[in-house]
Amino acid sequence: MINISICIPTKNFGEFIGQTLQSIVSQAVDGLEVVIVDGGSTDNTPEVVEKYGRMFPRLRYIRHDRAMGVDKDLATAIEMASGDYCWLLSADDVLKPGAVSRMIGEIEHGCDTYLFNRTECDRNLKPLYHKFWLNQEVGDCIVHFSNRQEVLQYFNSSISLGALFSYISSIVFSRKTWCKTQASGNGAGTNYQHAFRLFSMLGQVGTHKYIREALVFCRGQNDSFLEVGDLGIVRRFLIDIDGYHLLGEQAFADIELRNSFMRVMLREHHWFMWIRLAIRVKDDNEWKSIRVKLMEFGYSSYQLGALSILRNIEFILPMFKLLRNIRLNFKSVER
Repeated sequence: MINISICIPTKNFGEFIGQTLQSIVSQAVDGLEVVIVDGGSTDNTPEVVEKYGRMFPRLRYIRHDRAMGVDKDLATAIEMASGDYCWLLSADDVLKPGAVSRMIGEIEHGCDTYLFNRTECDRNLKPLYHKFWLNQEVGDCIVHFSNRQEVLQYFNSSISLGALFSYISSIVFSRKTWCKTQASGNGAGTNYQHAFRLFSMLGQVGTHKYIREALVFCRGQNDSFLEVGDLGIVRRFLIDIDGYHLLGEQAFADIELRNSFMRVMLREHHWFMWIRLAIRVKDDNEWKSIRVKLMEFGYSSYQLGALSILRNIEFILPMFKLLRNIRLNFKSVER
């Protein structure tokens, strides 16, 4: 009997996926399996996976000839899984020791979804600081989606989109409930289709457990979007804006719940952080469209007006990079 299926989408992560698999194999139990869906890797990913497959027979490897996109790869991995619960995991992240046994114990409580925190690391997995999805004073808690006030409290205490399932390596959910939820095209192509499905699962009756402990090391300085310069940075921001704007519209007919959900973006990204996006969007009409969505997330007209002014000032980009580096260095020292 398989209790948990760890589902890993990947493409050209051969440099890192060995560490990911080692962190799983080193704490494997009988009720654990691994399902990897490869979107057409051209590096040494197949060889690395084959090596760990010899060490861990309950590893399934599905390789496509071409990239299908993370939404499709995740859906395929879940479809091919046989566990009672699925644990989504990025191919460059690493489970902390004891993470598997902790989750094996947690799923005995039978919640529909589970979410835990992560430890931010550099590219070499040197720990930097803990990342919390909710206010730090919030401990382990169960949210009953049948209770509107509990859902509002959860959204209002969320300080990151990670609380809304943006970060896949922190998510464990009931595969039975997932399969019972009617699949739709909602969120297709957003990179967050899994979040659309999870909120659909929770609906009016689901139970969600937040676990304060960080159970995964998140490898940083490895964002593929940064490899293509300004275009990649714009694309990375728009994934959050477009995906969560659409999710808020489709998942919550209740206006108060929707607004509470949308306001999490304010706490994820201080308005000043959007300068990175504003100064790189050269088309005025595109910027106007982005402004409308940001206003619906709760950013004020004064903040967005300031961004519109700043995006035309040439010296802002180097100054912003300096301030951002200072902020990151300060956070590392502070934690």
